[in-house]
Amino acid sequence: MMKTFLILMPLTVFFLISCQKKTGQESSTRKPNFIVIVFDDLDFDEVNFYNMDYSPCYYSARKNKIKNAVKSAWEKTGFFMPNIDKLAGNGAVFTRFYANSSVCTPVRYALLTGRQAYESPFISMQTPNGEPAFIRWNSFISPDERTIVDDLHDRNYVAAFIGKWHNGANFKPILIPYSPEDFNDSLKYQRIRKDYAYIQKFLTDSLRWDYADRIFYDNPAILNLEWMTEGVIRFLDSYKDKPFFLYLPLPFPHAQYYDFKNWDPLMTPAGILEKAPESGHSYPEAKRKNKLHFLPDAFSMATYIDDFIGVILNKLKEYGIDENTMIIFTSDQQTRGKYTCYETCRVPTFIYYPPLIKPKTKIHELCLITDIYPTVLSLIDKKEVSIPGSDSRSLIALLSPKKNSGKIPWRQEIYLEISYSKAIVTKDYKYIANRPPLTAMEKMKADEQRSKNSGTRRKIGWDGMVWGWNGLVYNLDLDFPAYFDADQLFDLNRDVFEQRNLAYLPEYQNVVNEMKLRLKNKMSNYPFKFGEFSEEKRTLP
Repeated sequence: MMKTFLILMPLTVFFLISCQKKTGQESSTRKPNFIVIVFDDLDFDEVNFYNMDYSPCYYSARKNKIKNAVKSAWEKTGFFMPNIDKLAGNGAVFTRFYANSSVCTPVRYALLTGRQAYESPFISMQTPNGEPAFIRWNSFISPDERTIVDDLHDRNYVAAFIGKWHNGANFKPILIPYSPEDFNDSLKYQRIRKDYAYIQKFLTDSLRWDYADRIFYDNPAILNLEWMTEGVIRFLDSYKDKPFFLYLPLPFPHAQYYDFKNWDPLMTPAGILEKAPESGHSYPEAKRKNKLHFLPDAFSMATYIDDFIGVILNKLKEYGIDENTMIIFTSDQQTRGKYTCYETCRVPTFIYYPPLIKPKTKIHELCLITDIYPTVLSLIDKKEVSIPGSDSRSLIALLSPKKNSGKIPWRQEIYLEISYSKAIVTKDYKYIANRPPLTAMEKMKADEQRSKNSGTRRKIGWDGMVWGWNGLVYNLDLDFPAYFDADQLFDLNRDVFEQRNLAYLPEYQNVVNEMKLRLKNKMSNYPFKFGEFSEEKRTLP
């Protein structure tokens, strides 16, 4: 019976995809379009479509009276985001969707390549023999690597990039406008404009994007969403009649929503504009809407972003391609636990695509950011597509309106990595292994002794670095009591905030051993050292 189901299931999905209804002047033979929106540090408590009783974020942690929980940026939730709420309500919301890491560069690398961050050629170049790979803001994309752009070209798609680029520039140092005052220095200003042109050319000529515009390299201080919106409008105006993949990595909210004090529509990472962008929305208008709904100014960024999405939706509808465009909404990580393998890696995500997805669909399977790549290709090809050398999976079968996700053979675990930490996540548990090199361990030990002698907080974590914070970077020592434990095990069903480490309790040793074997097997092709996990592969009992 199971064999029969497995044979029929892809045919069912093929039929569902093939029977897309006509929209506007579009025919059922038109290829689907894709818009992938990736937020920067978006938390569960910064959208309206998750339950705040147990979501792993700051607001929920405080609501559940988690000891030492860092205070959220606000005392309540509830944002004016009608466009995002409508898309989420009419799409598939994921409750266990994970980024592969917890800072932007490795996550964006995984999304665009379908591979883990440690597979970046730049990681190999930076890792001495016999040392573990140091995963942080360094998993850059090489011009020699195959990415989703190449597979889209094979299918005659236009691949467009608008937004934040944080995956390298082939070793060229780029001058980033970290302050509006940088534009007052004529030499700096010339360099900023020249470097912007270089990044644009690098994306199109070296990384083969067909369209690259309105680029925010790294984390500039100049954040102009109207300029980005205008770029999207121009792209859609030009390519509405061709199948397209539009990648929109936003530079927002980046460390929670906040109020723009120095909003200037003329300031951009490419230079100063002569006139304000023609975008159809603005930050002052978002603030006005929030005041009408008696919401604080800090919430205005949520509405500002929602208005951006509203403009895109209206443009899609104008051209009759709204029903034929899959919209993927996700984040690179959350802020609570950033730069760790904690549930910061679980991110708010939904997919909207009316021909395939029923409204109010919930997906509870373990899904990963690398799954976006084969999902896009599978929808185009109308069959299951896998990425060679990747453990990614197409999500098409889970999105089926048959609601048969429980019967579909699916992954039992996912792998996470950041700094010198690795983790394995199952439906029930998470196991974290911290295995830094000797140099980092020595620095941690010395800092621990300094902390005891002075009565102050420790400042050096598993990366062996001092960040200049009063304690650990991102206040990780306040949010996570077990942070300094080399081995950590959490029951995610009972402890989503990861407060009680079970790894050293006798009654959980069988679980710990199983999770260690899972991690060891997951790392069977890992080319670097990582404690006992880089030894030979073993078999699960």
